[in-house]
Amino acid sequence: MSTIVTRAGKGSALTHTEMDANFTNLNNDKYQSGDSPTFTNMYMGQYIYHSGDTNTYIRFLGDRLQVVAGGKTMLDNIEGGTDYTTIASNVIITDAGSIRLQDTPFYENQQTVTGNYTITNGYNAMSAGPITINSGVTVTVGDGETWTVV
Repeated sequence: MSTIVTRAGKGSALTHTEMDANFTNLNNDKYQSGDSPTFTNMYMGQYIYHSGDTNTYIRFLGDRLQVVAGGKTMLDNIEGGTDYTTIASNVIITDAGSIRLQDTPFYENQQTVTGNYTITNGYNAMSAGPITINSGVTVTVGDGETWTVV
């Protein structure tokens, strides 16, 4: 933040040196295109909109954080009073770690494993098959984990 000496603050006319220092301080502290500004505490209203697109925004409402892109809800996280996060309008991830699909009885997955994958320790995995594993690709299922293809 710039330090500026004012006539009202000083109680008398500014000297040429004080005026020059004011301009120097303002020039040194200005934001220029291409700069990477940092903010310590930033307070704003309820919405942050994408330039020229009122259907793409981040919304803060109490304990709720909502991310909408092109009018489609991509994330809707409600803290305090609920136990879930909504992702992409119809996918809910519960605090217990389960995934629920809203508005559809269908779960879709790819039919081909194209990159190496390891089932997380302490977790099981499920896929709707048949499943093809590309040549040179490895699916690792550790001791105590299970991968079920239905």
